[in-house]
Amino acid sequence: MTLLRAASRTASVCFAYAICVAPMALAAPPQQTIYTCVLSVTRNQIWIPDQVVISVNKADGAVLVFDPIIRYFMSNPISAKVVVDTAARLTLKWNVTRINKVRPSNLPTIVYTAKLTRADNRIAINATPLGFDNRFYADGVCKIRD
Repeated sequence: MTLLRAASRTASVCFAYAICVAPMALAAPPQQTIYTCVLSVTRNQIWIPDQVVISVNKADGAVLVFDPIIRYFMSNPISAKVVVDTAARLTLKWNVTRINKVRPSNLPTIVYTAKLTRADNRIAINATPLGFDNRFYADGVCKIRD
């Protein structure tokens, strides 16, 4: 019986904590903008993901990118470089390098460029394997969460 009362008391404290603290947390300005994008990808565009998540830290401008390709080869989100950041457009670049899970292990670095049009939340991504003539392309729409 004592264990049940302790669990009930803990639940009450946690509930009260959530009621009191949550509004303060909601009032704080968001620290990042997250773009969750879905792309239309045809079969022959194999190096373009069908979805990508982009996180922009508002405090320092750092950008992280994560998609199924990065997840498979790199395991974790990777940094992207901001090329253009205006009211109309956000352009980012990132590289997927040293793809060791694929044979042959000498696959090239793949350079990605994403252009996000802020007026309609459209995104276009190009992927270029360095040293090859191939270029891959897909576009889609992003949802934004601040």
